Amino acid sequence: MGTIANFYDSSKEQSILSKAVAFAKYGADNTITGYDTKGKDKAAMDTLIDTITDGSCTRVVVSNPTQATYSAAGLFIYDQLAYLDICLATANKGTSVNAGTCRSNATVTEIILGTGASDQDDTYNGMYIKTAGTTAVYRVITDYVGTTRACTVATTTTAITTTETYIVYQSAYVDVIGDASTNELACHVAWTTLFPNTNPPKLIQIMGGSGTGFKNYAVNNITADSATNTTLTDATVFTADAEIGKWLGIISGTTGGGEIQLITDNTTTYVTVNPFRITPTGTIKYQISDTKEWCLANYFLPYAIKAYLQLDNTVTMKALKKMLDKYDILKRTSAPPNAIGDDELVLSYVAKGQAIHLYASI
Repeated sequence: MGTIANFYDSSKEQSILSKAVAFAKYGADNTITGYDTKGKDKAAMDTLIDTITDGSCTRVVVSNPTQATYSAAGLFIYDQLAYLDICLATANKGTSVNAGTCRSNATVTEIILGTGASDQDDTYNGMYIKTAGTTAVYRVITDYVGTTRACTVATTTTAITTTETYIVYQSAYVDVIGDASTNELACHVAWTTLFPNTNPPKLIQIMGGSGTGFKNYAVNNITADSATNTTLTDATVFTADAEIGKWLGIISGTTGGGEIQLITDNTTTYVTVNPFRITPTGTIKYQISDTKEWCLANYFLPYAIKAYLQLDNTVTMKALKKMLDKYDILKRTSAPPNAIGDDELVLSYVAKGQAIHLYASI
């Protein structure tokens, strides 16, 4: 058994679900404590980290919902990822790859390593550095020039003196999960980071977006040209007859948002659907899905995620782990007789969000 600190942002569904993925990975054998970073600036984040007893954690997980790990827009601001090393037990602290005494530095964002450091550019990029002395700091190395042994670091308020000793290190016990890029969202990236050899469950696929390899949506978040009571026109998307039998969901508009209808015919410029209850108007965003159950689900599931996973309690987390375990069972060659189908499992789990989903499907 170990002790894990999990940092997440309760205002972001992707961060909440990434946190739950971390629990599925580590929760069975460890005690996990969640630390909510919602609305915290750098000073407040430092204070939050300092509430953890130094050396008390076997691992730290950052459930990050943004693409910018080290920027002010990220879950962790600037060099606080490096500072997390202070929380780790001695046996789990970062592994030193170079150590020595700092030489003169030209700017406050520069640390010059000793002559024994690597002479190859970018050797230490993305690694961490900590110094000891009057200006003791934890920093992230964003760039390294081998000829000058110069590290560029994200922030320092005072230039490091030549009397400071330093350690450049890598950390195997700080997991940053959910750094999304392109059209993959944080919870999918979190899953593939922690479970690289296991297909993500349906909930992760849906909440993770319609990226490469996820075909729940034929087209998604597209702006239509216009709509009538039974048609939606878009001159740039369709192949004749290719959408028949699929489901059209209206993501948003002045009217008609949230409605789902069966596609009965389509040309290269428009689809014909069963009559809308309310004709979509305004700027119409839409989605086409292979199944009714999953059409618009990525837009309705955040309600369920907030309802279930924002609460940091063992009942919620055990429910999620049970769900993920059942998905794992379903992938085995000989599933037990009581294994239930994906659709039933998800609809059962997201009961609080289901009312919204079903209302949109009427």
